[in-house]
Amino acid sequence: MMMTKQAQSGFTIVELVATIILIGILAAYAVPKFTGAGGDYDSYAARSEAIVKLRAIQLRAMQDTSQPQRCVLVTSNRLGMVNDCNDTAFSSNFNVGSTRMELNGTARFQVPANPGYIQLQFNRLGQPQGCSNPCRVNISGTPNLIIDINVEGNISAP
Repeated sequence: MMMTKQAQSGFTIVELVATIILIGILAAYAVPKFTGAGGDYDSYAARSEAIVKLRAIQLRAMQDTSQPQRCVLVTSNRLGMVNDCNDTAFSSNFNVGSTRMELNGTARFQVPANPGYIQLQFNRLGQPQGCSNPCRVNISGTPNLIIDINVEGNISAP
């Protein structure tokens, strides 16, 4: 009796796994974007980045004691360290870096309409100056979020 080979058809395990991964990516990312579910993560990303930048400025104030304080300026879409505490706007050649950030998504920093900015300083001990206790940076988005800086300089997201 002679056996003949029959052609087998079907998907390999690699093809099946790749398909499942692609479906998972679509389910986690694309579907919520199309349906409007899932919220706006721009405000969470903005809060996280702002906390990192504020801590970097605070650390610089504590390490480099050649200046009595480090100044922070917050506008509706920018947060960063400025060289002069009297600055009320960022220069036109604003560079994003370790102590500066710019918001490009839907989230914005809430600043008073007049004067249109928030200023605060960190002293050599990393404590905030020039604001009430706690110093507060509000981020408008979905949802609205808050960054608090207490009197001792602890930067947190309540």
